[in-house]
Amino acid sequence: MFRWAIIFAVIALIASLLGFGGVAGLSKDFAIILLVIAVILAIVGFLSRGKVYSTLRLITKKRRIQILLFLYVPLKNN
Repeated sequence: MFRWAIIFAVIALIASLLGFGGVAGLSKDFAIILLVIAVILAIVGFLSRGKVYSTLRLITKKRRIQILLFLYVPLKNN
């Protein structure tokens, strides 16, 4: 995620130097959004210290299948 934020920041820098203001602005916005998401995920991962993954492992296989079926089967229109 940090890698993509850096890539979009470099694209924004190059585009602004070449005079493409619209592309530079859009790339800058993407870079900021990805950076914020990456920082939030890094903080959550650091604070949870793997507890989120441990909790997900406790869900039984049957329950995981039920959850996946609910997510992937389209709802019927009555």
